Parts: sequence; structure tokens; C-alpha cells
Amino acid sequence: MTFVSDPSFHTLHVTRIRGRAPIDSVRAATGRHDALQLLQQLAAVGHVEYHTGRAAGWGATPHGREAHAALLAAERAAAAADAHVRQAYDAFVAVNHELIAACSAHQMRDDGTLNDHRDKAYEAKVLDRLDAVHEQARPICAALSSAMGRFGNYGTRLGRALDGVRAGAHEWFTSLVIDSYHTVWFELHEDLLQTLGLDRATETADH
Repeated sequence: MTFVSDPSFHTLHVTRIRGRAPIDSVRAATGRHDALQLLQQLAAVGHVEYHTGRAAGWGATPHGREAHAALLAAERAAAAADAHVRQAYDAFVAVNHELIAACSAHQMRDDGTLNDHRDKAYEAKVLDRLDAVHEQARPICAALSSAMGRFGNYGTRLGRALDGVRAGAHEWFTSLVIDSYHTVWFELHEDLLQTLGLDRATETADH
């Protein structure tokens, strides 16, 4: 049976793994239309705050990060889904380098020059690489969502970003200011690490 997270915790979790999350990203990640209300409730108890400026968005406070750590540990114990999440994580890590390579190719050509996106043949090859990554990502996302419901929107969000890239909107590939493919992929990566209690150093040692 799929484990369903508490909506308030899921909302806090999104701000924790994202760093600073615009409200649209929080809604997309949680799938909740009342995301702003939940954020305001979390702000009232000092768990999140809104940041203005270039990187505007909602982020967890130090108090919120402490609360999140305790709540995440409790959810992990209640869900008892570590084996399923770890299997999906291992599959994710196996394809992660391919996504990184595709993003690099999108930004820089093989000769080290910036990609101006005017070479249609080159763009098609890069898109083929992203398509290949997505085909591998789909079953990973499906397996995760069947184990823990809060992973359920990653596949949809990645698919939406891919559709944007296919339509010729290059920002949907790697932009940091929208839910681009790279942004959502990075968020999923961080979610897996935190859910399993891993860090980047541990990941490097294990893989």
C-alpha cells in the first residue's frame, strides 16, 4: 500500500529539499491547491519564511529544518519503504550521469563553444539524449510513487518540462528559475538522498 504523507509535512519537505521554492513549484510538487495556506500555517509556527529578491521563494527556517529532520525520521519509520526507495535510488544514480551529460551538451557544444541552439541537427541529437533519459526515469518515478505518495508528481513534472523542450522553449531544459527538467531532476535527487538519510559524500563512496 502506498504511504501518504501528511500535507503539512510534505509542504515543509518541498521547501527543505528545494532551498527556496516559488509558490507555483510548491503547488506542482505537492499537487495541492491549498499550498499557500499550508505555507502560511507553517510560517505561523516559525518553520518556513518567504524570501524576496532574485531567488524569491519559500524556505525552511533553522527551526523548520530541525522539525523537518524529526518528522522525516518518523515518516521513514512509518512508511517502511526504505528497500523500495533504495532500489529506485540506485536506478536513478545509474542514469544521473546521462542527464548531466545531456545538460552539458545542451549548454556547450563538443568544441567547447556555447550552444546557440541554431543548429537543428545538433539540437535534435541533444533532445534524443534527453528523451533517452526520460524513458529510464519514467519507471523509476512510477516505482517511487507506488511506495510513497509524495514522490507521485515527479514523473508528471519531468514530462511537462520535456514537453517544453520539445516545443522549442530551451529554458525548460536547464533554467533555474522555473521547474525545468534539470531543476526537477535535482529536486528528486535531493529528495532521495534525504529520504534515505544519505549525503553527497556517502553517495560518491557508494557509487
